[in-house]
This record gives sequence, structure tokens and C-alpha cells, in this order.
Amino acid sequence: MGRRAVALAGTLLLMLGVVVAGPAAADDGTEQTLLMVLDASGSMKQKLSDGKTRISAARASLHRAIDQLPESTRVGMRVYGASVPDEKGKKAQCADSDLVVPIDTGNRAALRTAVKRYAPLGETPMAYSLRQAVKDLPEKGNRTILLVSDGEETCAPDPCPAAEELAGVDLRIDVIGVDVNAKARAQLKCIADKGNGRYVDARTSKDLDFALSRLAERAFRSFGLSG
Repeated sequence: MGRRAVALAGTLLLMLGVVVAGPAAADDGTEQTLLMVLDASGSMKQKLSDGKTRISAARASLHRAIDQLPESTRVGMRVYGASVPDEKGKKAQCADSDLVVPIDTGNRAALRTAVKRYAPLGETPMAYSLRQAVKDLPEKGNRTILLVSDGEETCAPDPCPAAEELAGVDLRIDVIGVDVNAKARAQLKCIADKGNGRYVDARTSKDLDFALSRLAERAFRSFGLSG
């Protein structure tokens, strides 16, 4: 592991604490739910500094993160930018967000299949996807949206105010920025800040692997704990 990955790992361990994935309920009995919201925009075809494409790194990291979660945990997956080609027009592309695996327990096979099919194609409708993601979640319990994106919003509205509107004491939005520039990082960090969550940069496939695993596990800790 390179120095940057080691440094990031150390920072995240201090920030998040050493986490062991737990059951679908916190110690106080509150139900815990995780919904992964994944970027499948065309820019995911680009390469990271270690030579792997963003999409291939994301697939590999997602598989490992899924493997670490017990079958008893409540998880789902939404993907945006994966279904509507350019010829359909931007209006259709800006509503391109699908719940590919509904939130449930015992759905790891479905999650792995969805990851294999996850491929880059269109626009980046983050605000629309976040609004749809909240509808996917149960009405009660501690709920986490884990947004993984490699760029800024390409549709409307601005996702930062949307995150602030949607988040609450029992709903947070964690964000991983995959090899993003300064402008995209500022927007993604704003989503996490306004969404009561955490933002993590991932510059390499190892960074992404670590961030996905730790933030996915974090979703099943009590919201009152901090590292």
C-alpha cells in the first residue's frame, strides 16, 4: 500500500474508529438501514492514477464491501446515469435513477449481480437521486445513504440544498468522491456536511476499497457513536 493510502487509512481509522460490521439493529434496538447510491455517469470510464478505470475500481470495492456485511443487515442499491443514452435527451437522462436492489436482508446475491451490471453511460442527476433514495428508505430507524460519485451535478437542482432538506437526526448522507476535482469535491463535501454525514476522498482503487468498506460498516453503528 502506498504512502497516500496508508495516510488515508490512518486518518479514517481515527475519524471513524475501528469498525466491525454488526447486526441490523443498534445496541438500543433501533433498526439500521443502508442505501448505496452509485454514480454510473459516462465519466466513470476514466482511469484513476493507478491505471484502473473508476468503474472497475468501484465494482471491485463494492464486491468486497458487500462480502463484509452480514446477511442480517438491511441494505439496498440505487444507480443513476446507467440506463438512458444520449439520444433520449437530457431531460430523460436527468431522471435516470433506478432502485436496482430494494432494501432488505439476505439480498447479497442480488447486490453482487447489480454490481456486475453497473456500467457508465449518462448524466449525473444527484439531487434527483437523493430525493428518490429517501423514498426507498423505511420511514423509521437510523438510515444512511452512501453516495459514491466521481463528479458534480450535471442536472438540476443543486444537490447541496436538497441534502440539507432531506437529512435529519435519523437520516445521514455519507459521500465518497472518486478522483474528483476541486469544484466537484466542494459540492460533494457540501452534500455530506448538510446531510449530517462524512466526506472521504478516494484517489486510487485502494483508497476507494478502504472508504467503501468503512463507510458501509459505519452505517450499522449507533448514530450516537464517534471515533
